[in-house]
Amino acid sequence: MTNDELRFGIIVDDFVDSEEIVVKPLGHHVQRCSYYCGATIRGDGSVSLILNILGLSQELKLNKEQQNALLDARVTPESEEEGLLVLTIRSGGQEYYGIPMGIVRRIERVNRSAIEKRAGTLALRHGEKHIPVVTLEEIEVGDPLQAETLYVFVFLVGGKEIGLVGTEVIDTLDVGSNIDDRTFTRPGIIGSAVLGKRTILILDVFQLLGDHGAEMEEQLAEGEIAKNVLVVDDSRFYRTQVARFVKEAGATVHTAEDGLDALRVLEECKNEIDLILTDIEMPKMDGLTFIREVRKDRSMDPVPIVAVTSLTGGTIERDIIDAGASKYMVKLAKDEIIGVLSEHRRKQRQEVKK
Repeated sequence: MTNDELRFGIIVDDFVDSEEIVVKPLGHHVQRCSYYCGATIRGDGSVSLILNILGLSQELKLNKEQQNALLDARVTPESEEEGLLVLTIRSGGQEYYGIPMGIVRRIERVNRSAIEKRAGTLALRHGEKHIPVVTLEEIEVGDPLQAETLYVFVFLVGGKEIGLVGTEVIDTLDVGSNIDDRTFTRPGIIGSAVLGKRTILILDVFQLLGDHGAEMEEQLAEGEIAKNVLVVDDSRFYRTQVARFVKEAGATVHTAEDGLDALRVLEECKNEIDLILTDIEMPKMDGLTFIREVRKDRSMDPVPIVAVTSLTGGTIERDIIDAGASKYMVKLAKDEIIGVLSEHRRKQRQEVKK
């Protein structure tokens, strides 16, 4: 959970489901209970109370100093690079897969009968609409659709929701920065990590979605994207993946390992760069300092800077914008990155017409 600059965890007995809800005000008899901020009536008529994250942290007297003490005890000199938080799942076979948490829109727990196959396409019935879904049949031995209860991990691609089917949610894990992007890499897999006795295969979700990403590809028509993009990230894994997204979009990519390295690249080819995608947590010079340094050069004012980060909530989002960035987005969110490239190019063309 995130509350301003404070992050804390809540232990629960079970994960039931995720739903879109309408929040109702609390009744007068529970309004003084700061643990809750509202209620909702579910489809079966039952009432669910909505937790008040701010109220929880205040009642438990959680504070930033406690969090910093835990972080100081956990962080080591070897852990400078930002790790990757993944949702670990299984899909009918023996392998463990990791889905980058930042790109998961929501998780649906459904009965097998809720997934239909029509005209060769699998889809999940969701209210009065259908959500296209795909399985891991190309890389997994075993049919997930044989299980009675399924999990559908929903992503936003090209402005539309698309789901990936799994049979089991194992855990949410930080696989660290030591990601192997070579040994097990193949179509559908962007890397792997070893946690204990398990090997976690990290899924290339957007590649697995295949033809369902066709509308996103329409944005990549010649002349519709930024032409020269600088990608800044100290993690080789993240830098490689973001650069790949940009290259697949048809743009020329320049890369840098930290803020200082990025300033050097800008000195060499400043007039060529028309978009910057930068990480925030980096050694030598962090992303916020790098953004401020770039904004000191008035000739760089027209160049949009987008923070690509796993940090969310609290004041970090405001700090990113205050430093001079145009916007921020979650790492590995290919759809958002393509959207930024396309949006920037459209603005350029409109300015030329003026």
